[in-house]
Order: sequence, then structure tokens, then C-alpha cells
Amino acid sequence: MSGMELAEKLLNLPFVKGVTGDSDFNVKAALVVEDFVATVWFPELAKMAYAEGKTELGKLFENVGKGEQGHADALRNAVKKFNIN
Repeated sequence: MSGMELAEKLLNLPFVKGVTGDSDFNVKAALVVEDFVATVWFPELAKMAYAEGKTELGKLFENVGKGEQGHADALRNAVKKFNIN
């Protein structure tokens, strides 16, 4: 996936488009965003940095992605805890 394809996908996520709703919707939308940046966006940025020989940037992107995964996990737990469907 190219950087432009990643950017286009990110720009179509709910919060980026200014779509909000009730709190249940917002938790689910935030989870979509966090999952995307943790599993697609930052890993792809890291891959690109490594391909350019920018090892330290690659590591940085990997570490930021891990933090984003923590956000996704917290939101996933909230979905379960608060019985959000």
C-alpha cells in the first residue's frame, strides 16, 4: 500500500470526516481509528522508513504503533464493559 493509499484510507475514517454520534457510536468509531493506526498506518510507516534506511524512524513508528494498540485495547475493553453493540 502506498503512502497516498494509506492517507486516503485514514481520511475516510469517521472522526477524520467529522462524523460523530452518541457516545456508543463514538467509542466504536474511535476503536476503528485506533485499530487502523495501530495495525496498518504505523506499521506501514515503519516499513517505509526501514526501506529508506532510516532505522531510528522505523523504530519510532513501531513504538508509536504499540502505544496506539494500547488505545485500541482500552476502547475494546470499554465496548465489552459497557455492553456497546
